[in-house]
Amino acid sequence: MTQAGESAGTRGQVARLILELGPCTAATIGGRLGLTPAAIRRHLDNLIADGMIETRTARTYGNRGRGRPAKVFVITDAGRSAFEHA
Repeated sequence: MTQAGESAGTRGQVARLILELGPCTAATIGGRLGLTPAAIRRHLDNLIADGMIETRTARTYGNRGRGRPAKVFVITDAGRSAFEHA
């Protein structure tokens, strides 16, 4: 399979996982698929650009500490309908 084909297949796996798990973080997705954070980010960025997923700020309970707030990724209506037709 070509690299573009592999990338599209992995992107589909990422989107399907978000569909199945509901809102989840990049770390959760990477752990499930065994991919590096950089690889996951690339697939997530492409899925966002395609309108298949969107980001939301994760809810925090208690004292959150320093750094950026965690993002969760959720499937959009367009992303959901793409799987219904497949």
